[in-house]
Amino acid sequence: MTRLLYFICLVLKQCVYAVFVLRVSQPESAVRVQPGHSTTLPCFTPDDGHFKVFWFKIQNSSAPVFVALAESDKTAIIIGDKFQDPTKYTLGWNKLSFSLSVLNMEQTDIAVYYCGIIIYREMYFGNGTRLMFEEHFNGTEKNEEKEDDCRNQFVFVWPTLITIIVMSILLNIILFYILKKHRAGISQTNGSQNSKTEEMNYVALTFAHNQKKIKQRPKKDQEPQVTYGAVKHQEN
Repeated sequence: MTRLLYFICLVLKQCVYAVFVLRVSQPESAVRVQPGHSTTLPCFTPDDGHFKVFWFKIQNSSAPVFVALAESDKTAIIIGDKFQDPTKYTLGWNKLSFSLSVLNMEQTDIAVYYCGIIIYREMYFGNGTRLMFEEHFNGTEKNEEKEDDCRNQFVFVWPTLITIIVMSILLNIILFYILKKHRAGISQTNGSQNSKTEEMNYVALTFAHNQKKIKQRPKKDQEPQVTYGAVKHQEN
């Protein structure tokens, strides 16, 4: 029982840690910039532990392109081959936020940029930020942005839902184990009581049988007893 409770507590701790601590935050779901202007995409990371934080770019449903990577205990930044031009891209890293600045906005910069972290060999992603031209922000893109917002809200909600489901399953396991142990204890107690009752009944029956035998045993013939009295001889 102790090992089971320890395992359950460990799982719950990891779930809570994953939901409330290992959260990567990208505040802006969409950023609109005029051509030739610049913008900065922020990404906020956990405030403790050792992890790696990274940016990557997805354009027109193509394969992700690596942008940059930093480590929580280092100041150096590893930059992808296509993002090493300092007049085009700059990165800022202060162990709490990892920002990506896009300078001189142009058509090739229109994409969705994702921030994420790597910790304990697991990856956790932000919601993604869609970068687009301001003049292209028409009704269709408004609908797309609304869809992105709904999708982002779902991304925030699903870890909490998974945690609640896991906790519910673990609590059901605990209750099942406790009820099973309780029923086993009741069965054992009843079995012990039944055994004692049978023993007492057996003793009572044996005693009654022996008493019956004693009563039915015939009496032996008693031998005559002769009492010799002292005779006193008197002389005349």
